[in-house]
Amino acid sequence: MTKRNKLIEFKKDKLESLKYSGKTEWYFAENFEGLCIRVLKTKKTYYSHWSIPKIKDGKIVRVGIKKKIGDYDLPLAEVKAIARQVLNKWKKQSNSSAKIN
Repeated sequence: MTKRNKLIEFKKDKLESLKYSGKTEWYFAENFEGLCIRVLKTKKTYYSHWSIPKIKDGKIVRVGIKKKIGDYDLPLAEVKAIARQVLNKWKKQSNSSAKIN
């Protein structure tokens, strides 16, 4: 069994070397909270990720959420700035909607 989700250090040269392996791969930033990249056959896309608690069968489970930040052609510094700027707002929105459900 192979590990589907991978933890890597987000540096431009490391991200350049990521290749499509026949299926969608998610790589998560080791050096930046809430940042990941999806590698497809023809493109790479940056995403922000977090989780929210939900109650299922009387137990609290964490449900992961990902939201697109931008395509790979954005500079990494700009992607990190966007992630810092919007991550807390997105978390707050999803937590408030989770309480309604």
